[in-house]
Amino acid sequence: MKKLFITLIGLLLLAPAAIAQNQPEQKGKKLIDQIVAVVATRPILESDLVDPENPDANKNMSKKTRCQLLEMLVLQKMLVNKAELDTLPIEEEKIDRIIDSKIGEFLRRFGSQEKFEQYAGKSLADYKAYIRAPQKEFLMAEAAKDKVVENIKITPSEVKEYYNSIPKDSLPKVGTTWEIAHIVIEPVVNPDELTDARNKIKQLRDRVLKGENFSVLARIYSEDPGSAPKGGELGLFNRGSMQPEFEAAAFSLKKKGDISEIIKTSYGYHVIQLIEKRGEFVNARHILIMPKVSPVDLDKAARRLDSVSNLIRKDSLKFEVAARKFSTDKTFVNGGVMINPQSLNTKFTESDLDPTMVDILNKLKPGEISQPIPMDTDERRKAFHIITVKSKSPPHVANLNTDYDTFQNMGLGKKKNDALDKWAREKVKITYIKVVDGYKDCDFYKRWIQ
Repeated sequence: MKKLFITLIGLLLLAPAAIAQNQPEQKGKKLIDQIVAVVATRPILESDLVDPENPDANKNMSKKTRCQLLEMLVLQKMLVNKAELDTLPIEEEKIDRIIDSKIGEFLRRFGSQEKFEQYAGKSLADYKAYIRAPQKEFLMAEAAKDKVVENIKITPSEVKEYYNSIPKDSLPKVGTTWEIAHIVIEPVVNPDELTDARNKIKQLRDRVLKGENFSVLARIYSEDPGSAPKGGELGLFNRGSMQPEFEAAAFSLKKKGDISEIIKTSYGYHVIQLIEKRGEFVNARHILIMPKVSPVDLDKAARRLDSVSNLIRKDSLKFEVAARKFSTDKTFVNGGVMINPQSLNTKFTESDLDPTMVDILNKLKPGEISQPIPMDTDERRKAFHIITVKSKSPPHVANLNTDYDTFQNMGLGKKKNDALDKWAREKVKITYIKVVDGYKDCDFYKRWIQ
């Protein structure tokens, strides 16, 4: 029997439940709804193999692609059966959170609940019920897959063996890669600036309460660049989307037009106006006033960093020690080493960084320290940082010495694929699988059922 699923495992790891059922159903567009396969007692429909949001793609979808999608769904159903047999726990609250997140995406995309319901051909409540079962199936399949591969590890010798198995002309090419550390000093906002910001937001709130238009004031005065051009409107959001203080205030408002008290978050001071409530979702607009850091305090931060960098250059202080002692950024716990949020490791490529940072890094040799550089924190507050390059790897064909993590992850992924493949081949022998004649020429069917 040939090896199964190699190209499909990645799809399964990323795919949401039944493909068609995880998207809005386009009103007026009939989907073929015949059963094309049964796994144990679980049917797979023809409509599961199309994308109702992209009819053009469906017209051009090849038979090979449909076969691959069917194979993926057959594997998913087998994993769901395992999850049931093993009674793997699936939290209903997690399903609720995922569905709420999906609904929030759709509502933001369509602009209103009415437009979404018109497009979907269902009420919001009916649509949530419609996607609940396939979403639960997806989570069950994920839990079962995790159970199958939970003990899979990879040793250094296996990483080397995997690397050596890759044809040299197929090794991935890697651009310039850096490991970066920084020390950040964010000036403390002095009490006068806090008072000024609070007074300003209070004046704006008072003007709203006296009848001035909230949207107009938000466009003129709000310091949130994302929402200010839209009159402060944030769009529909659910719990867990905003900072806790902001979220609590927004959800406590009762009716359209209600105005919150002044709310303080790490961004600054807010006042919120309720636009509408839609079940677990709220749409609101806000005005944000951010306390300003005075030029004097910014200059003090820059000069303090300059002093720290001089101590490091004179070797009177190690960079990582200085980071732990002086940095106001969360990276202080790592000695200032920055973590790539995409890969969750310490390696950065040009595509991971903004052009300004790339330009700075290109001018630094490993071990050198930059001059104090102005920056904005995650909360858009003004600060300064100094940067050092811990290591730099020029563009190259990936190799085991400089890119061990890459091949470790690739090799581990292959081992997990192999384990899942082995499990699937064994389960196929004892699982009832029925496929209609139109799909019996699929490669997976010919491999599985002799």
